[in-house]
Amino acid sequence: MEHIEKYQVSIHLEDICEKGYLPLVRSQSSSTICSSVSELSTTTTKDADCTMEQLLHRLRNIINLKKSNKSYLPNGPKDRGNLLIDLLEKKININSSIETTTVACPTTTDSAVQTYLDPPQSQKNQKPPALLIYPTEEDTESVRNLLLKELPNPPSLTATRSIKNNGLAIVLQNTQQREDLIKSISDNPALNTKVTSKLPGKRHPSLILYNVPRNLPEEDIQKTLQDATSTDKAFKIRFKFKGREDNSDNWIIETPAPLFHLLKRKRKISVNWNIIHMREFFHIQKCTYCQSYGHVKKDCHELKPFCGNCTLRHPTDKCRRQEKICINCSTFNRENNTNYETYHKAHSSACHCYRLQVTKYKKTRDYE
Repeated sequence: MEHIEKYQVSIHLEDICEKGYLPLVRSQSSSTICSSVSELSTTTTKDADCTMEQLLHRLRNIINLKKSNKSYLPNGPKDRGNLLIDLLEKKININSSIETTTVACPTTTDSAVQTYLDPPQSQKNQKPPALLIYPTEEDTESVRNLLLKELPNPPSLTATRSIKNNGLAIVLQNTQQREDLIKSISDNPALNTKVTSKLPGKRHPSLILYNVPRNLPEEDIQKTLQDATSTDKAFKIRFKFKGREDNSDNWIIETPAPLFHLLKRKRKISVNWNIIHMREFFHIQKCTYCQSYGHVKKDCHELKPFCGNCTLRHPTDKCRRQEKICINCSTFNRENNTNYETYHKAHSSACHCYRLQVTKYKKTRDYE
């Protein structure tokens, strides 16, 4: 018992953060930072006197303990343990939120419980409606000029851009404006014979093929994919990028939902004595400089980087701290008054903010 007490009181803030360095979260101004101390405590407390939140934090610290920068647990059990703690924290948060809502507002339905499945209202906002307009003939003057000539008073537009086949993509503020524009085009004799309009459809889901040898003929890979899915159509290769193995590339392919599900279940294919592993690929932009979503490093406006391991302001590859704290989840908790788990890297697949991005991405793909 004495040994246990000595061990349990040894897991304190000093084991989580270097002395004098508290985890950071983004402030309302992206150029400043602030320290988050709400989840950490320097108080020496026995396990029996801890709150449920403190016990979960201590359990997570034990799972993630390292010696000489090497984890005690293998990655598989460690990730499994962290995911189980995530589920426990979520269930505790849900129960706590329900109790608070019941006591404070017993007759109202406006105070909804906020969970991963029910994100904040800002996360629920869908993309503004868009309309695609194409010329009916190749030699027709540009769609933009036709609309400018025949519809001199357009609705309030959010954005426009040229698309393939000489088309024009128009983003409007709401669906009613889109319906009005479709009606205006169909009712105008000078337009309805020269242009056609249609709603943008969802794109097909994507798969990533890992470490494809560069000397492997594309025809052989296509043939193997076709045989595995009983189709004679070639798979669309979106792009390639360097793989982890020497002289290899990772392939991103896009495919209709039925074929996608077949390949996703197979998880790997064999091509000319090479085993190629596959999994679903999410087209999610994430900056490796500030760790935010929605842009990449070359478009980042931060003057100093945010570490993807510990939230401090240094490059991620220069970090030497063992305990991991996610800058995105820390910021999300502060801005939304939530308590999602933060002890993971910013690029962890268990990250709550990453899961929100995946959910948002999946709404743009056709899985049926």
